Amino acid sequence: MYIDNNNRIYGTYSSWFSTYTCYLYHNGTNAALSTSTSNLAYWTSETETPITDSFTLNVYDKDGNNPTSYTNGNGTVKLTGLNNDAVKIGVRGIGLVRATLTLQALDPYLDQMQVVCQDQVQAAVRMTQSFTASDFSVSGGKFYFYLPADCNGHNVVISFEDLKSKYFDETYTGGSASHTSRLNFVKSNHYNAFGTSNNNVYTNRSEASNAQQERLKVNTVGTKAFRFNNADEVGTSGGTLTEYPFSLEKYAAAPNGGSFTNMQFTVSPTDQYLIRYVFTTDETRYNIAPTTATQHRAYAFYEMEVHVQSGLYEPEVEFVKIYEDALHGTGQKDDFYGAVITAFDGNGNPGYSSTQEIFKIINEAIASSAVTVKPTGPDKLLYLDFSQLAGVY
Repeated sequence: MYIDNNNRIYGTYSSWFSTYTCYLYHNGTNAALSTSTSNLAYWTSETETPITDSFTLNVYDKDGNNPTSYTNGNGTVKLTGLNNDAVKIGVRGIGLVRATLTLQALDPYLDQMQVVCQDQVQAAVRMTQSFTASDFSVSGGKFYFYLPADCNGHNVVISFEDLKSKYFDETYTGGSASHTSRLNFVKSNHYNAFGTSNNNVYTNRSEASNAQQERLKVNTVGTKAFRFNNADEVGTSGGTLTEYPFSLEKYAAAPNGGSFTNMQFTVSPTDQYLIRYVFTTDETRYNIAPTTATQHRAYAFYEMEVHVQSGLYEPEVEFVKIYEDALHGTGQKDDFYGAVITAFDGNGNPGYSSTQEIFKIINEAIASSAVTVKPTGPDKLLYLDFSQLAGVY
């Protein structure tokens, strides 16, 4: 808690849904108060014996501006919808303030994201796989991308997109005003708006409160994990738990020696893989404290192992009859079909196929006497099912 020379009171927090009751007595000379809130606060002003003089309680908005004044007497002031690093109040005159504070911890843990492999030569070759995690899970996952042989020699870039949380606030698509998460990717455009090396949320308070930069996509990821605490030592040898706050500077410094780089491959028939670390962070929306050394952020990382390999994928088609002797047109009766397209390599891995190859095998199958279940022509196909392919280009 911080009280400046104008008797304005600031505070910080670090607990998960903790509730405190604290008092401030101000007689024009001395004052004392501790803690603040990130989510919900109640202030109850009371005139109690022997305090009989008048006082004014000023309660400031979430931006730390536009105070609302409450003068004399008993009463309750309730603040909701906050997502702050501090809450500011001021007392002028003589009075006693009792503050009941409920604090909510930051949540850097994601629910879902998409892992995307994008060919830098053929834009149509774009493969996407989903990653889903439970809260407080940082186990990551393994992802295998199998590209067609004609992508050999192409560069592909891996990106992580469409970040989702169950607790997004109302500024995110699908978010809710009843939630407070401001989850974003470390090294996203939004995160970089606070600095690309010496990153500090207080350097761009407007971006923190009203995000304009992309925050749900990133293609720059960490080369190493980060040790957030010594829980591994405490678990085996005992001792005191010590936390190590994350920053870009600490991540790059010894003994970590980590850096953030693009994740890319040159496609070949040989299996290639990289292990990288996707970092996420949650931050307070309104950052009004005059003390800026401690940022109100929490971090997590996810270990991602990505494999890239090309293969020879020969597409195959299977026709599925949908209607028999269906009446259409001016009285014609015909059978109508759907077509299921598959393409696997020698190990059974699903792959890509080009539309040119798909149309070729459909026409060849219709013309083949060896295929007995088939339409009389391509115009008798009602759908093409590509769901078993890794993709189409």
